[in-house]
Amino acid sequence: MNKISIIIPVLNEANTIANLLHYLITNSSPENIADIIVVDGGSSDGTKNMVSSFISSQTQSKPQNFSTTLEDTTIQLLTSAKGRAKQMNFGAKHATGNILYFLYADSFPPKDFDKLIIEKVEKGNKAGCFSMQFNSDHWWLKLAGWLTRFNWKVCRGGDQSLFITKSLFSDIAVIMKISPFTKTTI
Repeated sequence: MNKISIIIPVLNEANTIANLLHYLITNSSPENIADIIVVDGGSSDGTKNMVSSFISSQTQSKPQNFSTTLEDTTIQLLTSAKGRAKQMNFGAKHATGNILYFLYADSFPPKDFDKLIIEKVEKGNKAGCFSMQFNSDHWWLKLAGWLTRFNWKVCRGGDQSLFITKSLFSDIAVIMKISPFTKTTI
């Protein structure tokens, strides 16, 4: 069965990380998520405390009106060297799922993202991303979001998130003899 490891590199994301974690839990199915790995690169704004508090709140008993939780999903807070690529590679090394899903702390995937990712992988897609839209009415940001519908390199970026099978990720590492993510590829 396919399971997703969500890897979130963070640096000073105290304002968004708890909202993202809650969103991920309430907009995915527990059976599809292996783990959520938050990799901190040296935050100084309380990000680590926010994540730790969130993890603690998930392990305590919930009131009956609390929304869906990923009861069998491990949420980890790891610390690595600073640098998005380093953090993403570090998270990948600790992932238990056979699909890696890299997500920025200020990027919220579509509802049921887990089902969409697994469906694509089961159809033979070993990697992919989502189109995006910005939470803004500015015309330039609306245009930039609209352009992500096209398969052009200029219209791709980390804000769209990235899923990749763990086997392909490993193959890339062997071919390149380095970590798949480097500063030049992100």
